[in-house]
Amino acid sequence: YYLKLGKADALVIELPKGGYVPRFREPAEEQPGTVPTTGAKVSRVQRSPWLKSGIAGLVIALAGGTIWWVQHRRAPIAIGVLPFENTNHDPANDYFADGLTDELIRNLSIIDGLAVRSRTSSFDMKGKQRNIREAGHQLQADYILEGAVLRAGQRLRIDVQLVRVHDDFPLWSGKFDRELTDIFAIQDEISVGIVNNLRLKLGGGRRRYETSVEAYDLYLRARAQADQRNRVPAIQAAGIYHQVIAKDPSFAPAYAGLASAYAASSAQGFLDDHADELTGMRAAAEKAIQLDPLLAEAHDALGMAYARDGQWAQSEKSFRRAIELDPNNSQTYDDFSTWILWPLGRIDEALHQMRLALKADPLSTFIQRWLAGTLMSAGKYD
Repeated sequence: YYLKLGKADALVIELPKGGYVPRFREPAEEQPGTVPTTGAKVSRVQRSPWLKSGIAGLVIALAGGTIWWVQHRRAPIAIGVLPFENTNHDPANDYFADGLTDELIRNLSIIDGLAVRSRTSSFDMKGKQRNIREAGHQLQADYILEGAVLRAGQRLRIDVQLVRVHDDFPLWSGKFDRELTDIFAIQDEISVGIVNNLRLKLGGGRRRYETSVEAYDLYLRARAQADQRNRVPAIQAAGIYHQVIAKDPSFAPAYAGLASAYAASSAQGFLDDHADELTGMRAAAEKAIQLDPLLAEAHDALGMAYARDGQWAQSEKSFRRAIELDPNNSQTYDDFSTWILWPLGRIDEALHQMRLALKADPLSTFIQRWLAGTLMSAGKYD
């Protein structure tokens, strides 16, 4: 351009390769040895006021575009995982489909660049007619992962599909017909498929566990126990976690689940003696972290254990570590708010954590109730 049509331009605008800030210089003179005077430079620019305005506009546009690109590049991609359908329609196998859904939610939650909607909101869609756009709107998600599970003896068939919400476009799908022993490999492959198609990096992620089919089946049963915030279901879940640990003493998530179950059961029944539960909660959380230092739910459980002992600084450190490892788990934000911030009168901080919990879990009535209570405590009645 500057060799032909732009030959007479007063300034040359250059955009360095790989950069976003323009450089301005005067064009080189055709005849060597002649240098324009300062006065000549000024007069040439002053004769073109439109050029000044154009340059200023270009700089503003480039700066604005750069800011937009940086902000949107860093914004995590919102994704919801709908409860997988149990295609053999045997209610006795619902726990397996639900447990697998829950595991995928947790596996995806620790992938950098993803904002995964929490379990409660996802399971609010269970049993409802599937409409991707409506589900995406309710979950405030850009993508939806849906699937179906068929378990027959020791065989497992899983079909999954990643759908873009705004146009119902199936971005990726996978079909897995394997032995039940391949369940962990299947979960890994699903995570990789999503990461690759959303142009993300898998990173370290959650540890790949190796355990027996029997132990993992029991673990999914424990995870599927309904309403584990209440004492009776929490005690039942704790009993199943003990069975998992008996079959595989090195399975860290079972210890974390056991600690969380003890935390829930010991927080209720105020006339009961909870000494054994409190001791077991602390021991289980510490064992989980010993086996897997990067297990977010283990740090969450240890935070609750410290809080019960009044060790507030250690408790806060554990909760913040859990959030750092898994920033998409609404339960951790709620625990942090309920077990430390609220009791210590740090209401504004508690409110902030509950709002983060609601963002991760927009359909959870439990989170909504606690957020309402925190708002009232903060004097925000409107």
